[in-house]
Amino acid sequence: MGETWKNGLKAGLSTTWTLGKVIFPVTILVSILQQHTPVMGWIIQFIRPFMGVFGLSGEAAIPLVLGNMLNLYAGIAAILTLELPVKEVFILAVMLSFCHNLIIESTVAAKVGLRVSVILLVRISLAVISAIVIHLVWQGGEEPAQYGLLTAAQAADVASSWYMIVLLALQKAVLGVLQLACIVIPLMVIIQFMRDLGWLHTLSKWLSPLLECLE
Repeated sequence: MGETWKNGLKAGLSTTWTLGKVIFPVTILVSILQQHTPVMGWIIQFIRPFMGVFGLSGEAAIPLVLGNMLNLYAGIAAILTLELPVKEVFILAVMLSFCHNLIIESTVAAKVGLRVSVILLVRISLAVISAIVIHLVWQGGEEPAQYGLLTAAQAADVASSWYMIVLLALQKAVLGVLQLACIVIPLMVIIQFMRDLGWLHTLSKWLSPLLECLE
């Protein structure tokens, strides 16, 4: 039992560290650029007309682009820096679950002999269709999503110097990683218990016929 806890915590901390190395710096960078420089404003104004189709604001383009060009965790980090309504966060989460890290994953797919054009078409189509459906079906979710102790609007009111700007960006980054750890570490402990008790092996046997049908 003690060894299971130890291995689970070790796996959870390792995973948190791996994800945190991406989320932490991206959160700081996007937070500073978004609130205190015109760079994000230029990007938002350029992409805004295209985002309305998905029920997203111009700001939502930032995590969408980062998630697709870099990886899913960069997209998550960007979401943490923005004051978006719950509906937009949910749409972004669904879109990025289907379509993320396109450059690297397409390269890997090409190396194993898969048709990149087909993979891109399927992933992008699923992301687009799911976003449009959610936008048309879900009429609520207009309340702002909360990620930490301060909302983006509150942070903008407080930040009056570069010291405060950097401090608030660091706060967002730290809170983002801590919230991630609160999810990842317990999850990895549970998975470790399932592995040691043999439940994962049993589950894989139950699911193997279904997986064979998908091959």
